[in-house]
Amino acid sequence: MNIKTLLISLFASLLVFAAPVFANQTTTTQKIQEIADMLQAHPELVDSLHGNLQAYIEQQDQVQNVLTQNHDYLYNNDLQPSIGSKEAPVTLIVFTDYSCPWCKKFDPELYKLVENNPDTVRVINLYVPLKEQSSVNSASFGLNVWREKRSSYEEVHQLMVAKPGAHNLNSISKVAKSTDTTALMNPSMKSDELINKNLELFRSLGMRGTPAMLIDGEMVSGYLAYDKLQALVDDKLSNLN
Repeated sequence: MNIKTLLISLFASLLVFAAPVFANQTTTTQKIQEIADMLQAHPELVDSLHGNLQAYIEQQDQVQNVLTQNHDYLYNNDLQPSIGSKEAPVTLIVFTDYSCPWCKKFDPELYKLVENNPDTVRVINLYVPLKEQSSVNSASFGLNVWREKRSSYEEVHQLMVAKPGAHNLNSISKVAKSTDTTALMNPSMKSDELINKNLELFRSLGMRGTPAMLIDGEMVSGYLAYDKLQALVDDKLSNLN
């Protein structure tokens, strides 16, 4: 890898993590100075990096516009399954898929987070079926149960998460039979509308895989263990005080 490629790669990485949760101001200042020093030594990179930075800023502006325009849909939509207090000061919007193995691993961490922070954390699940029809069927079923028979949702949800690997009609049917929700396996226009809108937002925000999360407008991709989730929440709460 030549020096030009190396610096572009380094700069791109710094852009992606431009405001990391655990970075303090000293660390950020040091990184900015290091970038300035490298560019001073290699001025031929300035034009390329300037274009990358400009594109990044435009992308972030687009993301903020999407979040602003869809705020009520994301945060005040009772048709999306949620846990925790509606009055909680910190809300996590989680883009998830019942057929995604990392989403299944992530889900218990989210429940633990809400259990340990009952008055301060709320989690809202937005189903984004990325595994073709099997994901669509499971997402539709979950949304139908939440909307039509909410008293059964928790049991259905836990069983759906517990099943290893991707769902199919047979696995969904087993869950439905054991929870007396078979009638809710049928397709629903309302659920289809939610799923399509969720997917549209997922893509507009530049997300690429599940699980993915919004916490006070900050995007976080991939699985996080409980301690990192708690640290995120603590950081957000400290900024509210």
